[in-house]
Amino acid sequence: KTKIISIVLSVLLVAVICMSFVTTYNQNRTGTVSAATCNISTENKEYILNRYGDCKTAEELIIRLNDEICTEYTYHRPFIIFQSFDFDDFVKTKKGLCFDYSCYLKTVFNTIFPDIKVYVCDVRINIFNYHSYNFVETGSKRYFVDLTTDQYKYKNGQKRIIYEDIGNLSYDEYTKQYNEKILNFH
Repeated sequence: KTKIISIVLSVLLVAVICMSFVTTYNQNRTGTVSAATCNISTENKEYILNRYGDCKTAEELIIRLNDEICTEYTYHRPFIIFQSFDFDDFVKTKKGLCFDYSCYLKTVFNTIFPDIKVYVCDVRINIFNYHSYNFVETGSKRYFVDLTTDQYKYKNGQKRIIYEDIGNLSYDEYTKQYNEKILNFH
């Protein structure tokens, strides 16, 4: 009986340590909206310019990226502890998570339209799941873009959002409303 109690306590201790680590790591991600520039190589900038350089507006670029993610990429959810974006791996394998999709959109925008602000929003859905999407500021317009949910909808024959003007809502207000809608997807 003492041995069983000892094993149970050991398992609980390991679980608490793991949850503490995950919670500490996740607190660094919760609700972050980043305007940081994504650094990429000259070769990757050329790839982006060749692929998207003919886009004249932010809306046109969002539509092109949305179509590309929906038709050419696969949502791939490996077991990960630390999430990071690797441009080369992403375009080579055509696989990624919502965070990869959001970073890709941001990287492409930073190259094609460097004056347009693009934010990666990474928010907690529940204790184990996060979701990433973007906010794009084009002067007087502020758009919400979720390539991952649109890919899910596309593959299931549903209407995609593509982009949505968030009007006067703050990013936090829109994020709160949107997160309530997407709980079924994650």
